[in-house]
Amino acid sequence: MHRSISPASSETTPELTYSVLLQQHEAEKWSAQVLGWEESRVQGESREAALSQLMQRLTDYLARAEIVQIKVPNPGYENPWLKLAGKYKDDPPFEEMIAEIEADRQKLDTNLSDDEAI
Repeated sequence: MHRSISPASSETTPELTYSVLLQQHEAEKWSAQVLGWEESRVQGESREAALSQLMQRLTDYLARAEIVQIKVPNPGYENPWLKLAGKYKDDPPFEEMIAEIEADRQKLDTNLSDDEAI
């Protein structure tokens, strides 16, 4: 069963979505925690109480924080195709091969067109 609990939000406040680990420990003891965020763990006497407490903790925390995304260059990345760029520039056998491929394609296209006309 999937239920969603969300606080009343204004139209200008974007909502964030978190994956929550919700666990029942005893008949009247539940815990809720944002996955990967150990400090967010709360306990409640019911499923809804635990989720409500977690939501309040996140709301309070995010009121004093900001979530941003940054891009960091990867200095170790090298595009493997760049090593081949220009390798066959001014290479007569390569140019001849490309011309032969183009001629074969045109011949195939002509044969296909003739077959379609039948």
